Amino acid sequence: MLVLPFCRHSDWKSPPIVVLSIIALNTLVYFFLQNYDRQYQRESYRYYFKSELHRIEFPRYLEYRQQLQQEVSRKQKSKIKRMSTRSRLYLQLNNDTAFLKRLHNNQIIQPQEQIYLQWKAKRSHFEFLIDKVLIFHYGLTPAKNTWYSSLTYQFLHGSASHLFWNMVFLLIVGFAVEKIIGARAFLISYLLSGVMAAQFYVLLDPSNPVPTIGASGSITAVMAMYVVLFGLRKINYFYFLFFYFGIKRAPAIWILPFWVGYELYQWLSSSYSNVNYLAHIGGFLSGALIAGLIKCIPKYVDKEFLDYETNQLEYEKQLSLALEYMASLNFDDAKAILKQLKQSKPNDPQLLEYYYAVLKNLAVCTDYHETVHEILAQSVQDKNRAEKHYAIYQQYAELINS
Repeated sequence: MLVLPFCRHSDWKSPPIVVLSIIALNTLVYFFLQNYDRQYQRESYRYYFKSELHRIEFPRYLEYRQQLQQEVSRKQKSKIKRMSTRSRLYLQLNNDTAFLKRLHNNQIIQPQEQIYLQWKAKRSHFEFLIDKVLIFHYGLTPAKNTWYSSLTYQFLHGSASHLFWNMVFLLIVGFAVEKIIGARAFLISYLLSGVMAAQFYVLLDPSNPVPTIGASGSITAVMAMYVVLFGLRKINYFYFLFFYFGIKRAPAIWILPFWVGYELYQWLSSSYSNVNYLAHIGGFLSGALIAGLIKCIPKYVDKEFLDYETNQLEYEKQLSLALEYMASLNFDDAKAILKQLKQSKPNDPQLLEYYYAVLKNLAVCTDYHETVHEILAQSVQDKNRAEKHYAIYQQYAELINS
C-alpha cells in the first residue's frame, strides 16, 4: 500500500540544490564506500565460526549475561526468533559494548589462561575484518548507540533498490518542501529529523543488536513536513492499494494520522521485518513537529508556492467561465473576469489575446489601447503567435487611421 503526495508545478529552472546533493551523496556512499560491505560481512561472519571463536566466547558471554533472554525486549524476542541461536548470540555479543569493553580489558578471558594467546590472535583478526564493514561502524545500533550514528546511518543503504526507492521518494516530496522553506532550513530539518527518528527508535527498542541503516526516517519526516506545511490546503495524492491506483485530491493534513497509524500497525503486527517501522513513526512525528515550528515563523515559508495550485485551479475555473461568456457573446461579463485575471498574470500572452478579443467587440476604450501595446511589446519566438501579433497590429493600425 502506498499513499504519496506530489506537486504538479515543479520548476526545474530553479532546482532543489540540497535534495539533489543529498541524493548524490547517498549514491556515492553506496556505490563507492559500501561497495564491498556485504562481502566483508560474510568474510567476518565465516571467520568467526571457522576459527571457533564462538566456542571460546559464547560460553563466557552467556555466563556474563547469566541468561540471554532477560536482556532481550519482548519486541526484540519476536524479531529475532527466526534467527539461529548462534547468529543471535553473534549479534548480541559483538554489539554489547559493556561486554566488549571487559573483553578487551582482559576481564573475561585473562592472560594467565592457556587459551589466551590463541584467542587474542583470532579476536584481533576478526576485528580487523569486521572493521571494514561500514554499517557496523556507522549504522545505528541501539545496543551500542554512539553519538554520531544517529547522523551517519541516514546515508547508508542495504541494497541498490533500497537506495533507489528512498531517493525517488525524497525527490518527489523534498522538491516542494525545499522550495517552501528554503535550502538552509531544509538541510537542517532533514538532518535533525533523521537524528530525532533515530533516538525515537533507540528509546523504544534499546537492546536491539542489529544495525539499522537508510534515509527512510528522514524521508518520512520530509513527508510529514510536506503535509503539515500545506495544512488544510487540498493537494494531490497518488495512491496504490493492491490492484487499485489513481490520483485523489484532499486536504494535506488528513493523511498524516493515516501514515502514523499504518506504520504503528505494521510494527505491532510484524513478527519479523527488515523495515524499521519505529524509525518511520519517529520520522513522521519529528517532521510534523519541525514543520509546525517553522510555520510559526512566516518569513521562512513561501506562501505563494503553497497557494499556487489552489490559485491555479481557481484561475482555470474563472478563465473557463470567461470563455463561456465570450462564446455566448456576453462580452461585458467576460471583460470583467478577464480584467481581474489579468491582474494576477499581467504578462500571460494567451490571456492578453483573449482580453483583446473581448475589447475589440466593445466600444474603444483606454483598456483596448493599453492591451494592444502590451501584446505588441512582447517578444515573440513562436511563428503562429508572431502572425497573430501582426494581424492585431494591422487591425489596430486600421482603427487608428480610420
